[in-house]
Amino acid sequence: MNTLDFESMREMAEANCRFLIVGFESADDAILDNIRKGFMVEKARKFAENVKKAGLLLHLSTRMVSLSISYSNNQTSNSR
Repeated sequence: MNTLDFESMREMAEANCRFLIVGFESADDAILDNIRKGFMVEKARKFAENVKKAGLLLHLSTRMVSLSISYSNNQTSNSR
């Protein structure tokens, strides 16, 4: 999340990249702070918003849940 900016995401979409697979250790700020991850949930949320704006799909993976989000048809699927 610290190295992929919105402009790069747009260029990826223009080059026919369809989705990003991103791993988040947690969606809990206390845990992220404790493991010194260097970002909080709000930064992850902004990253996801930028992915959507760039026209890409996002596959999020955590240690507990894998979540695929399709912004094109507003469907969300969870697998545990």
